[in-house]
Amino acid sequence: MDDLWARYRKWKGLDDRKEQIVTQGYYIDDARKTSRYYQMNAINLTVEAIANGQNRVLLVMATGTGKTYTAFQIIWRLWKAGVKKRILFLAERNILVDQTKKNDFKPFGSQMTKITNRQVDKSYEIYLSLYQAVTGNEEERNIYKQFSRDFFDLIVVDECHRGSAADDAMWREILDYFKTATHIGLTATPKETKHVSNVHYFGEPVYVYSLKQGIEDGFLACAIENIRKTVKTIEDEGLLQSSIHGVEKKPMPHLLCVTNMMLHGIDVPIQIKHDNTLARPLKDYSARDRVDVIVTNPPFGGMEEDGIEQNFPSMYQTRETADLFLVLIMQILKDGGRTAIVLPDGTLFGEGVKSRIKEKLLTECNLHTIVRLPNGVFAPYTGIKTNLLFFEKGKPTKEIWYYEHTYPEGVKSYNKTKPIRIEEFEPEKEWWTNRTENEHAWRVPVEQVLANGYVK
Repeated sequence: MDDLWARYRKWKGLDDRKEQIVTQGYYIDDARKTSRYYQMNAINLTVEAIANGQNRVLLVMATGTGKTYTAFQIIWRLWKAGVKKRILFLAERNILVDQTKKNDFKPFGSQMTKITNRQVDKSYEIYLSLYQAVTGNEEERNIYKQFSRDFFDLIVVDECHRGSAADDAMWREILDYFKTATHIGLTATPKETKHVSNVHYFGEPVYVYSLKQGIEDGFLACAIENIRKTVKTIEDEGLLQSSIHGVEKKPMPHLLCVTNMMLHGIDVPIQIKHDNTLARPLKDYSARDRVDVIVTNPPFGGMEEDGIEQNFPSMYQTRETADLFLVLIMQILKDGGRTAIVLPDGTLFGEGVKSRIKEKLLTECNLHTIVRLPNGVFAPYTGIKTNLLFFEKGKPTKEIWYYEHTYPEGVKSYNKTKPIRIEEFEPEKEWWTNRTENEHAWRVPVEQVLANGYVK
């Protein structure tokens, strides 16, 4: 064994100092959670690169593969080995910093702090911050300069393609100031353009784990693959094959959907129809068509062709696609069934058909929650403001809770490169089971809606 290790040391070029770094153990919690193989590859290669004197390191890992956890293990090992004693972790969104502190970085405990209110306390070893919290347009707002240039030994930049790639970006101000520190960039989508380059700054990635690899390995499984884990017999597989249904109105998306089904083991996806869901008369839906749960983002902002509205009762006839889908969902939901649906802001407001659909919703279903989303959630595809509606069929609405989902700190809009992220909904999750009125949440008794004749 000693001879084998000696050969490995020679192959890797490890002296005693480097060996101390690369052999430093991982953090292991009480649940004995272990890193996935690609995370271990990323962690080991990064630690080895730094042990060998590389001061700029780029890691490319697909969204959802655990970049923050990987960063934690890298920092933990370098910190415990004593080669990186003071570390700064930078992110662009407040929710990402908070979640990092609360979850993956929790083992750092009292040695860790989040820089807030532009206040600097130099007694900690692990610092987390929004880059906006330590920089600014005015010199006095650049609080990072309250630290000496050699204060940090390691700086980790999350989603580095968004800020530090450009030469004149604010993140680069921080990196240039702390130029003696080791810089690690994390990204799922490295940016390479004529004016912006991650590789130019950080160098070629020491490790790449792509979305394709994640899907192939099963770590980023689609819903079908997740369900297939429960398949044990030929009968189970037959049930899975027969349970996948779909309807797509447009030819090209229908072709893509059918192809996708075949690529995921649905041998003959004949139940993926090229049709219009709204073309089936509402009265043709029977008890056997009803379902327990509907989670949907139906098409909105469009109008149906002439004649489609005739498939609905006269009092609900309209050509607005979103309105018709809402009526359809109420029809096919079982008593006690639950729905979460994305709808345009204003769907429940208006006279005529809209007020009658709203009356049907509030008398037949408990519309208990509406989450109001900010502008730009679906940009650039549409600029329509949207809401999330949650309701349960079988009992009338008594009150409606509203929750105003605001932009995270430092964010003024969403777009294709800066989309809304699931982590931003943590405040709603915490509020959901312990509801109180606050600056973001309020409730409206149904009597107030009735007083307005279902119009407002």
